[in-house]
Amino acid sequence: MSALRLLLLQLRGRKYSFLFMCLVVSVAAALVFTVSSVSASLREGLLQQAGTYEIVVGAEGSATQLVLSSVMRADVPNGNIDRSIYERLTDDPRVLKAVPLALGDSYMGLSIVGTTRDYFTPHREGLPERFALRGGEWFAKSGDVVLGAEAAERTGLSVGDEFHGNHGVGGAHGEAHEDEYRVVGVLRPVGSADDLGLFTPLESVWDAHGEEAEHGDITAVLLKPEQLGFAPALREELNELPGVQAEYPVRVFRELLSMFRLGERAAQLIGGVSVLLCALAVAFAVLSTNVQRRSEMALLRALGMNRTIVLGNLLLETALLAGCGSAAGFGLSAAVFAFARRYALSAWGVALPPVAPDAVTAIAFVGGLWLLIALCVSPLIGLYRKDAQHGLQHIHS
Repeated sequence: MSALRLLLLQLRGRKYSFLFMCLVVSVAAALVFTVSSVSASLREGLLQQAGTYEIVVGAEGSATQLVLSSVMRADVPNGNIDRSIYERLTDDPRVLKAVPLALGDSYMGLSIVGTTRDYFTPHREGLPERFALRGGEWFAKSGDVVLGAEAAERTGLSVGDEFHGNHGVGGAHGEAHEDEYRVVGVLRPVGSADDLGLFTPLESVWDAHGEEAEHGDITAVLLKPEQLGFAPALREELNELPGVQAEYPVRVFRELLSMFRLGERAAQLIGGVSVLLCALAVAFAVLSTNVQRRSEMALLRALGMNRTIVLGNLLLETALLAGCGSAAGFGLSAAVFAFARRYALSAWGVALPPVAPDAVTAIAFVGGLWLLIALCVSPLIGLYRKDAQHGLQHIHS
């Protein structure tokens, strides 16, 4: 009889115990793998999104608030700066691209983003397009709106529909403006906060606010220098202007990530505790079946079963438990991670790139689990030194 066939026959007799151990292992593995994946993906996703533009220019105030409102549309803007600053930057030979933003209004909780067509074009000629239309056309005049993919799904708007914007962003929404917006296009998904935007020409926002924007105030300018080496001087000069601040988005996001590390450590602690509980549960389950295993192995010895097959059967069961539990945990982790990616994008506009669990974490988990089970069944190996007669005596006892 082969070791595999023998294993299947034995597992039939203790299938519920084996399934319980697999379930415990899979839940612990899923938690460990999910924490590893989400943490790595969050770091990579935020830094990628922050790296689109090197500098964000806006009104003096909180640097974090400036970056989050301009790049992620996840906070209330600090205020406005004069349009002349944007015009000055477009004429600066050190600036490759300057994109203005006019924020402050929303629709169904999503930000209306006043900007120019430059927002959707590559930074340099020959670079791949960052945005593409799924339907309709680009905005051309005041009142036209191009919807992000997620914004179209959430609002139910489509090309040709009209709506009124509300004053206020970040959950504080005032009364609706009289001016109507018209949806003229819908973007393909890009996997960033732009999926949640409602994009319109700057003039749309200025017209909606009437006298409030008679000077053409803007909320922020996204800046891409011709060379990275120009960034420090540009930032220093802009920070010297009254009421203006210029910040590096990457630095702000790195500071935010350092704050998230506390939550990451807490999640890792929970994962560690779950692994410990998993280890105890598996150890208890394995040890509780040792009496049954001893009887089985003694009987097989008495019947003349090859020692190699008996030992192989023991090791195969150990490997099967560790492998099945870890594989199920990896699948469960993938499902949880897919949900987390979807939720992060729809709720916060944070794109989480697909990231596999850290290889070291996976190897350590599976290896440690296999070692634990092996230690639990190691007392059974002593049976190999007993002869068949002793094995029969053990059964009758």
